[in-house]
This record gives sequence, C-alpha cells and structure tokens, in this order.
Amino acid sequence: MEDKVGRPYATSKAFLHNGSSSVLYSLVASQPYNGRWVCDMSGNAVVSGDTLKVAYQDGAPWALALTRRGAVLEVREVPPTGAKDEGFGPPFCGMNGSLSGDWFAVR
Repeated sequence: MEDKVGRPYATSKAFLHNGSSSVLYSLVASQPYNGRWVCDMSGNAVVSGDTLKVAYQDGAPWALALTRRGAVLEVREVPPTGAKDEGFGPPFCGMNGSLSGDWFAVR
C-alpha cells in the first residue's frame, strides 16, 4: 500500500539456497495511487563488503546494489557497462519507474 503522501510501496525478500552462500533476492515496488509504474526485480545476490549486489536474471545484465545505513536501505540501480540512458528506466520497471533511493521499513 502507499502512504498518505503518495510514496511507493515495496516488498523485499531474500532466500538462502539449501544452506549455501547463494541467495535469491526479490524486490517489488509500485506506485498504486495512480498506477504509473511497477518494478519487479529478482536475481542471484552476492555479499560484497557491506553491500548486497543482485544480478537481474530476466534480461540485460542490470544489477541492484543494496546497502543498509542504520534504519535506511539504500538502493542503487547499476546499468550494464555502455548502456545508453533512453529515459525509460531499467527493464525491470514500467515507464519511468525506479527502485533507486532510500527505503525505510514500515509496519
């Protein structure tokens, strides 16, 4: 659900694969107030220092870099090397959607 000021809603899940170091990560976000966009990104994740790097599994080699900063989850979209910004956003989001930004946990 969206809060009263129109911010996007997101769910995030991580799954360990049979006790190994392999992690499947899924992040879904939307702006349900007016339905402008939906993002749905999942892929294999690898820990690198204090950052979880998730490789997009359904298309061009995009990635997400997730870093916890206190109560904030900082999400950064990482396009493939040499990718041109065509103004539409990443392939895992609808028109002008994005997962980048600072996210706060709410209940």
